[in-house]
Amino acid sequence: MGHPRARFVVPFLLLVGTVAALGQQIPRFPGQTREPPLADDSEDIVQARGQIDPDNPTTIRPADHVVPAGPALLPGSVVNPGVVPAQYTGTYVPGGEIPTPVVTLNIEGSDVSPTGQPVVYKLHVRNVSRARAHNVVIRVTPPKDVDRVKADPPPTHDEAETRWEFKALEPGQSRTIEVSYTPKAEEGEVKLQARVQFDFGRGMITRVSAPTLSLKKDGPERIVVGDVSTFRITVTNTGKVPIKDIEVKDFLHKGLVHDDREPSRGAADGRLMSSVNPTRAERTWSISTLGPGQSRTIDYRVKAQTAGKVGSTVLVNAPGVKKETQFDTEVLTANLQMTAEGPEGQKGTVGVPAGYKVAVENRGSAELRNVVVRCVYPPDMRPTRATNGGQPMRESVQWVFKELKPGDRKELSVALVTTTPGNRAVRFSAKADRGSEQKQELRTDFAGVPSLDWDTDAPGTESVGRTMTYRITVSNRGTAPAEKTEVRVDLPANVDLIDTTPASGKAIGPNAKMVMFPAYDVPPGKKTTYLIRVKARSPGEAVTIFSLHRPGSEPAQDKKITHITGGDGRSPAGPPPAKGDPTTIGMNK
Repeated sequence: MGHPRARFVVPFLLLVGTVAALGQQIPRFPGQTREPPLADDSEDIVQARGQIDPDNPTTIRPADHVVPAGPALLPGSVVNPGVVPAQYTGTYVPGGEIPTPVVTLNIEGSDVSPTGQPVVYKLHVRNVSRARAHNVVIRVTPPKDVDRVKADPPPTHDEAETRWEFKALEPGQSRTIEVSYTPKAEEGEVKLQARVQFDFGRGMITRVSAPTLSLKKDGPERIVVGDVSTFRITVTNTGKVPIKDIEVKDFLHKGLVHDDREPSRGAADGRLMSSVNPTRAERTWSISTLGPGQSRTIDYRVKAQTAGKVGSTVLVNAPGVKKETQFDTEVLTANLQMTAEGPEGQKGTVGVPAGYKVAVENRGSAELRNVVVRCVYPPDMRPTRATNGGQPMRESVQWVFKELKPGDRKELSVALVTTTPGNRAVRFSAKADRGSEQKQELRTDFAGVPSLDWDTDAPGTESVGRTMTYRITVSNRGTAPAEKTEVRVDLPANVDLIDTTPASGKAIGPNAKMVMFPAYDVPPGKKTTYLIRVKARSPGEAVTIFSLHRPGSEPAQDKKITHITGGDGRSPAGPPPAKGDPTTIGMNK
């Protein structure tokens, strides 16, 4: 008893604690030894979402796809659950940690004790964690060859082992047990061995929920016959459990068909594959898995064949869930009609504008946009007029209308002129943003126009007895023959007709002095000369009237005056006749 009291270390046991996980080190007492634990003390503890601390229900965390629980574990056992990737695979997802109790056991005593004196030990038990430790048991194997003097507090069980049982140790709580023994021998060694054990629990709440899906189909409410449009189906898992083996079917009613060119075809890039049954107008897709909140979008193409209101049905089947939705589409027709007409009788005249009319009408049920109407004409023609905003282009006239509603009609006209006769082809076309293009060709025969010029010539002065010559020249400077052109000459009374070139007839009765040349067609670009020879019979003023006649036109007249004198002493025979080539008189030049 005279020796100062010193601390010494005896073997101790740390059971089911993970001090390293809490960032703490076990307090060390000099010379103290650590005995093997009674249970697994793995430090790789991983907690799962959904666990609860039975001592603190507020620590409940929602369960996220947890593997069904396995066989129950003994108190104090440590579980190392497997962790799966973040993407849901139908197994296990790790969660946050729940505090784990850690209980330490330390022994305080003397390393040397005097003979005959009791040896005193103090067992310090402490909960160094933030979690409650349940059923804490301290077990002490008494030393050999000693008599126990004291145990404070008294043990719960005192048999081969001395046991102290505590219902629980709160976080940070500690207990001290003091025992003392008197050795029977004067010399030797007193060896005390103590162990601590405890347990803790975990709980989990799993809510049972029925699988639910939402189904939505989107697409154009109106499409046009012949058009290919894209539709979309969206399948969403609106429940709290994953759904596997989902089958999506799209049924089209008569008037619509599935297009083989599927935007979502191909599995290499993760898009859906589908199968088409054209006999049943059915397309099928398969979705392997949809987790809670996940959606899958399916795009596909549909072609319209028949006008009218056409419906479709989308059906989704999966284990424990079935969903159906309807979608109606109005199929419209694009029917742009065009009619064109040209000049009456398909005839025109050179130099005179020829009128053409064209009408476009929307006879379908779909609105037409960007309607373009064109009139294309040959290079030797040009427009002189275009209604309704027609714009002259290179060898064409064009009209553009932003929209043409069902039943709307536009009437257009254009005037074209040409400088040469012949047959001309004028082409009309009409095209909208949808529907087929309309075309029509009109042919017109353009006739030339005669343009006559004529000139008359008569002597200014002549003497009695002399021969005089009247000359008439008719020229056609037009593009068509001057048909049935007739020249008439009313001779004065004081001259006598000798002959004409070409030969002509003579009027009778009051107009017996009139020379009437036969009607003649003067070709375009040609001219004809008429000659009349007369002999002056008596002096005086000889007035000659020339006239040019054409069907449908007023006669053109010209008047010439010749002064006839009584005689010419210098030349009794009169002036010599005019020189000329008799072979060209009365012929075209």
